[in-house]
Formats: sequence, C-alpha cells, structure tokens
Amino acid sequence: MLAGALDTQWLPTLMLARWQGVAPRLARSLVVSGVAATVPHGVGEELQAAYLGTMARNLVLRRELARVVDELRRHHIDVLLLKGAALVPEVHHDPGVRPMDDLDLLVQREDLALADQVIRDLGYLASASAPVALAHPSPDPAESLPHHLAALVRTDGSVTIELHHKLGDSFSPLDFDVAGLWDRAVPCTAGERTFLRPSDEDLLAHVCLHFLVDRVRLFSRRGLAQLADIAAILDTFADTLDWATLTSEAITRGYSGSLALALGAAAAVLDARLPDAALSALAPHSVGAPDVAEVVTRRVLRDASWTTLEQLTARQPSVRHLLPPNPRRWLPDVKESRPPFGILDGYTRWANASARILLRPGEVAAERRFADELQHLVFPRGLPNSTRPSSPTTLEEAQPQLAAGG
Repeated sequence: MLAGALDTQWLPTLMLARWQGVAPRLARSLVVSGVAATVPHGVGEELQAAYLGTMARNLVLRRELARVVDELRRHHIDVLLLKGAALVPEVHHDPGVRPMDDLDLLVQREDLALADQVIRDLGYLASASAPVALAHPSPDPAESLPHHLAALVRTDGSVTIELHHKLGDSFSPLDFDVAGLWDRAVPCTAGERTFLRPSDEDLLAHVCLHFLVDRVRLFSRRGLAQLADIAAILDTFADTLDWATLTSEAITRGYSGSLALALGAAAAVLDARLPDAALSALAPHSVGAPDVAEVVTRRVLRDASWTTLEQLTARQPSVRHLLPPNPRRWLPDVKESRPPFGILDGYTRWANASARILLRPGEVAAERRFADELQHLVFPRGLPNSTRPSSPTTLEEAQPQLAAGG
C-alpha cells in the first residue's frame, strides 16, 4: 500500500480502519514510514485525530486505573489487569496506537461484592445493560454466574469498569482455572505505578481466545486490531514465552485447537513470530475445526460487500439482509452502531450487497456452515442467551450465586 499511497482509495481505507479498530495504528505507521504527506488532508486529519484521541483517552484511563486500584488495595483486594489495561503500555509501548473502551479488572470471587461497592463509592453507577446469561445454565449456581457483572460507569460517563471474577462465559474456552492465573501473575508498570497482570503465557492465551469469542459475536469488527494484539505479545515476549507450558496448559484445559486457530490467523495476516512446531503441537488433529484461511477470510479480511452488511445490521450475511436497514441507525444520538456513511449512501450499499445474496446463494450457505463450525468450537454448549431474564443485573441479584460459589 505504501508504494502506491497516492493511488489508495483513502475514504474507504479510513472507514475500514475504523471498523477494524486500527485507525490510530494506521496514522502512526504512515508517519513512521514517511508517507503521511501523501494522504489527502481531510483523511490525514481524521487519522491524526484518532491517534491523538486514543493517546489522550488512554492517559486518562491510566490515571483512573491508578486511583481505582489504589483504593481497592486499601481494602486489601488484589487486582489483576486484563486485556487493554495489561497491554498498554506493557506490550503496546505507544499509548496512542491501541484504543481502550474500558478497564477490565479481575478480582477474586470472594472479593467481588466488596470491590463493586468500593468502586461505586468512588463515583460509579451500574450500567443498565447486564451481561448475558447461559443458554444452558449449569446446576451449579456459581458456574451460571456471568464472568462479570453489569459494567460500572463513572457518573460523568468518561470511564467504564468491568469487574471480572473469571475470564469468560462458562463452558467457553475462556472459562479456565483462575486460581492458576493468580498463582502465575507477574508485575507490570504503567506510568509510575506497578500492577499485576497475567503471565506472558496466560496473557497470550486470553487475548487469543477472546479474539475467537468476538469472531462469533462481532464477526469481522475489530478483528485486525485483536490480531495486532496477538502479534505484539508474540513479538514483545518472543524470548521469554514458555511454549511447552503454554501448550500443555492448553491441551489440559481443552482449548488447544482454539488457541492454534487464533495464532494461525495472526501468523497468516501479520506474519506473527511463532516457533516452527507451535501450531502442530497445539492442534495435531484439528479435523472438523474451522480452517485458518476461512477465519481470516470470513472474520477478519472480510469482503467489502459483507463488511457493508455487518456495518449496517451487525449480523453476518444471510437472507435476513434482504430487509432494508432501519433508518433509525442514522439518528444523531446513535454513536457506537451508526454506519460510517450517510443514509442515502447506506441504502445504495445495502442494495448492491443484498443483490449478491440473491445472485450467489451458495456464498450464504458457506457462511452459515462456517459460522456453525466456529460457534461449536467456541461455545460447544450453545451461545449465551441475551434474551434470558435470569442474568443478574445488580450485585444484590447476584449475591446468592456468589455465596454458592464461595
């Protein structure tokens, strides 16, 4: 792309970079590569704003993280940083390249109630949206508890915190031994503070498995950004990663095939640094599992028509897309899900993309087959069901389950 920067279709590139969550990274790469001057002025300003906005927000989150963790420690509550909080700046040394939506913190299950109250006392309120319930709840109440409660939002709306007591939904690849996670935790530095994060191996496994979970739920959205996280972890800890431990833990926990799939995607798209025998050791017999090339094609480097349908409806391509998108998607107060183009352009894009569904039904059938394979790998007992009313929305509603799990 850099050699032909003058010929690049910059507006589609900008929209795609936003969709993939890599606009700040693209802005920095263009500057470092010395071709930023070839970018049209308006697009360059948008990219620069994305980079500077990401840096400013991450610095605000870093200050708030220190305040919150200091208060939790004052109440003798141990905290483990997850996802972006652990990656910036430990892995992504430039705070302007990796956007963070919120702060993900892991606490011990027995500390969850107190941690929730401590954070509320700092000026946070519970979000109205609750985490999803299990499609097939366990007879064990503690296993049916979502991996985090409703998000806590600062009263000014500027910061959101998710308190986790485990890494992911029950019966998903992310639902593994948090006791071992705590035992293997290592210190990390952000600003002038020292925190705890998962070990290099656990951090890599968590980010890889989260990438696959999001490919079931978010389809291609932010897929490239998550692969960039994986590649950055592999590059940062290339000389210290214990692949034997990573492999044995993955096989023991039953997510070795999922881990191999995510690592393979990072290697295919970003040439991530992997030992020669890593993938074959993790998944020597991956018959029936989704193929790496299909994950890349159908959930990361998505065809432009299918990406358009995802942007307009947040669903994978299917016959449901023959219904036109809801015009309310373009209302001024809609931010997160608003398509990155105008309503007239949106309907034109929808018409062109939907025509493909009628003309090439085999492509839709292939999408469905792949989606079923991926879902079975990531959620073998069924998708969490957001329509179930049983998921606790407040700490008080979750208290009986917390007590049962204690």
